[in-house]
Amino acid sequence: MKTFTFLLFTAAFLIFKNEIKAQTNTPNDAVLIDLYQNQRYAEAVGYLKKNYPEPVTDLKVLGRFAYASQMAGKLLDAESYYLRIYQQDSASIPVLLNLASIQIRRENNSKALFYYEKVIALDKTNFSVYKQLGRLYSDKGETEKAIANWKTANQLNPEEADVAAD
Repeated sequence: MKTFTFLLFTAAFLIFKNEIKAQTNTPNDAVLIDLYQNQRYAEAVGYLKKNYPEPVTDLKVLGRFAYASQMAGKLLDAESYYLRIYQQDSASIPVLLNLASIQIRRENNSKALFYYEKVIALDKTNFSVYKQLGRLYSDKGETEKAIANWKTANQLNPEEADVAAD
């Protein structure tokens, strides 16, 4: 009986110790929110890296890394995190939109077109994407495709004056 009680207490102690250790590796959301609110995104990335060592596979954590990196202006890092999410979930519209946005900021319009076309394949009612596609095709010199996208955008939101003008 003494052996059983000893083993029971030992097991409980080890479980408690592992739970405490697991809790110390999770970041404090309040600290992270404070960093975001004060626009200290580079510090937020460092804080996340300290608490989540590589390799990270959790989509939520990768999303945090991607967002903080994008806001810090580290577009290559943000793109790599979003691509890791995309490999696990290729139907995520927010990820595709962020990848397209990064490509536009990096002036890589052909890749942005690729991602926006993927969004349209998943969601045919996204006004903003049709508007962006119209602009990108216009910049590329493909007037017919630009007009077709602007027409669709105008049908989705006829009150938008910019699309009507385009």
